[in-house]
Order: sequence, then C-alpha cells, then structure tokens
Amino acid sequence: MTGNDLDVLLGAWELTGRSHTADHDDITGTLTATRLLDGGLLQLDGRMLVGNTEIHSLELIWPDDTGSGFAAHVYSGSGAPLNYRWSRRGDTIVHAGLGMTYTGTISTDGATITGTWLPDPDRPDMAEAAYDATMRRI
Repeated sequence: MTGNDLDVLLGAWELTGRSHTADHDDITGTLTATRLLDGGLLQLDGRMLVGNTEIHSLELIWPDDTGSGFAAHVYSGSGAPLNYRWSRRGDTIVHAGLGMTYTGTISTDGATITGTWLPDPDRPDMAEAAYDATMRRI
C-alpha cells in the first residue's frame, strides 16, 4: 500500500444512503478529504444526517506500520478517538471499525463510490446499523 491508494477520496463528496431497516433513503451528508503535513495524513471532515440524528466527524488516516493498509482515528466529539482501518485493492475500498465494515466499489471515472456498511461476522448485534451508501463527487 502506498499513501496514494486513498487519493481517490480527495475532494468534496455528497453522501446518500438507506438503512436496511428503512423503506426510503434516510441518510444524507457531505465529506471533504484533504492531505495534511506534506501529504503524510489524509483528513476526512464529514457531516451526516441519519434519520433525525446529526453526526459530525473528523477522521485522520495514515499508512500503518505493516504496509498492509491504513490506520485511522475518528473524532466525533463524544470522547476518545475511535480506531478504524482502511484498505484498497483495485476498485474496491474497505473502511472498518467498531464492529462494522464498509465495502465500496469505485466507479471507473472515480466520481462515485457505492457500497454497504455491514456488521462484522462476530457482531450480529450490529445488524440494525447496516446501511447502503453512495458517495458522489461534487
């Protein structure tokens, strides 16, 4: 993995999604990704509305020490940072943490990422948190 593997995320994005328990889209948001510290960190600044709950987050991502992906801390204003991981293989991007994993497909032109957040196999208690999400470059 190189630090450029996640450059597809750079820029501004609009997010739409649907919880697996909903019969209509119930998730909206925006995300902006920028490089910091001479490119050594990737910063994701996001806002989401899930139903009636607004979520603000700041995520810092860096290449992990093993070279097999990226480590991340997510700050949401609710205390200590949350640990997440990122990886990319071809047009597939994976974001995982807190018992959930997002697997998305990057469009050929890099303008859309479509995927699903699902509970990890050992976390069936997270099933109601599953949702489909599409990011569109704006």
